[in-house]
Amino acid sequence: MATRVTEERTLLLVEDDPDDRDRMRRLLKGVGRTYHLVHADTGAEGIRQIKQGDRRFDCVLLDFHLPDMDGLEFLNTLRGRTMPVPVSVLTGRDDDALAARAIEAGAEDYLLKDGLTARALARSIENVIERFEIRRQLEAQRAAVELRNQRLELARDELQVKVVELAAATQARDRFMAMMSHEMRTPLNAILGYAELLELEIDGHLGDAQRRHLDRIRVGSRHLLDLINDVLDLARADADKLDLDVRPVDITAVLDEVHALLEHQAHQRSLELIVSESQSVPPVLADLQRLRQIVLHQYAHLVHPAVGGFGRLAGCVV
Repeated sequence: MATRVTEERTLLLVEDDPDDRDRMRRLLKGVGRTYHLVHADTGAEGIRQIKQGDRRFDCVLLDFHLPDMDGLEFLNTLRGRTMPVPVSVLTGRDDDALAARAIEAGAEDYLLKDGLTARALARSIENVIERFEIRRQLEAQRAAVELRNQRLELARDELQVKVVELAAATQARDRFMAMMSHEMRTPLNAILGYAELLELEIDGHLGDAQRRHLDRIRVGSRHLLDLINDVLDLARADADKLDLDVRPVDITAVLDEVHALLEHQAHQRSLELIVSESQSVPPVLADLQRLRQIVLHQYAHLVHPAVGGFGRLAGCVV
């Protein structure tokens, strides 16, 4: 047994002929669904009832020939950007060209009044409502896609601006590092030059203690020069252009250099750094500068507690 449809539909009948209005009411009685008809005698009255929003109409039954306008004028006035309600045009003229124009103007269906049955009218109303709802959903989805595309385009434009800004900032940073590296290299190279002059003993003989201090000046200056070179290496690493100079390295010599750099600071803190040499340690394949950095950073915090937080240490055996 078929289930009876009980949902009520509210229809706006725009019709100036009382006989046609009564006929539409009779056709829509007893068709399995309750249709509540509201009527308007003119096109202007029908448009006013739709736009004022006092009630929501599920469908509009529009007589094509009205006293103040025809169906095309009604549709064009009502539609605006989108049609707010589904419309089915009713007419007494069988005109395919006129029907096509009505559909193009926004109508969902075009019905001939003559011979119209209750079942055909009800079926047309339900089909019109269904098609209109499907179209409305498609338009909503299309609008959502357009909005998403606009946001993506906006995000792309913002990203391009950020890329340009980042490139400019990177160039400025590279120029700054290159300038500072050059300015710092100049006095360090002078220090190394004077250290070499002292080693030549042109101005007098150097004692063993003086030579040890001179060695520490040279080692420290070269290490600081390496750190300056590291600043440039950071820029090269960002650009994926950092190259490692891998070759056999005497690890004992590296430890001696680090010991020379940190011995004075350790002594000031009453610490003792001891390098335990072993003849069995073979050369290792490494980048000398990077290996020196690793060892130095590993043990620098032992003589600088503010860096590592280890406090005092009685001794350190490497």
